[in-house]
Amino acid sequence: MSQKSNRAAAGLLVIGLVAAAFHVVGSNPLITGVFGMAQANREWQAEGAKAAYERNYTVICPRYRDAGFATRWASPWMWENSWCADYLDRLPAKESS
Repeated sequence: MSQKSNRAAAGLLVIGLVAAAFHVVGSNPLITGVFGMAQANREWQAEGAKAAYERNYTVICPRYRDAGFATRWASPWMWENSWCADYLDRLPAKESS
């Protein structure tokens, strides 16, 4: 066999081994179960966070709205509550003093 045909055969072998590995991993119920539960857990936590945001945005987000640009960037509390940006249009009008 020539060197060119040896390289082609080696390339096909590598492609076949990679495809077989993906098949074995993808069809293994233990592995797919772990990945499925990780995805379900991620979705469940996102739903819980969204519900918490809905319950608490009227209390937390006015402080976020009233903070200036520099405070939002400098305060870790503001970083944690940056989700308030999605709720600013739902807040009541700012009281003038």
